[in-house]
Amino acid sequence: QKPKLSDDNNDADNDNNLLLPSSPLPVPRIGCCAAIIHRLLIVVGGSSKLSWKHALKRVDVYSFDQQEWIDDNTFPSTTSKRAFCAAASTAAVVASDSSQLGQLI
Repeated sequence: QKPKLSDDNNDADNDNNLLLPSSPLPVPRIGCCAAIIHRLLIVVGGSSKLSWKHALKRVDVYSFDQQEWIDDNTFPSTTSKRAFCAAASTAAVVASDSSQLGQLI
């Protein structure tokens, strides 16, 4: 009599699968790190005194969820823009020249 595949064996296989990570940990895109962009803008601007307020005025926000640039009018203030950039895991903050998007990611 041929051995029959039992449900127990299938369960064991499933248990082994549970030991593997279901998906790799999400890696934040380089654009998400406003601090990096801040430093980049300091270098580009040639001024070590460039503040967050001035830096954020010179950046655009690209949403990978919406696959589009976020209109600056969306942010009522620089503070809200900074908060969005800090909180959004799928948003990239890039230098105001949109051609740099490909270079940053």
